[in-house]
Amino acid sequence: MRPAVREGRRAIAGIGFALANQALQRHRRYGYLSAMGSRRL
Repeated sequence: MRPAVREGRRAIAGIGFALANQALQRHRRYGYLSAMGSRRL
């Protein structure tokens, strides 16, 4: 594999990890409220 391809994949993985981290934080914030609401219903 060429170094450029490896670096590109590393950059894509980093961006994906950052997006997943943001989604997890959002889910943590609103997930509790929605989970409790669905449990009541």
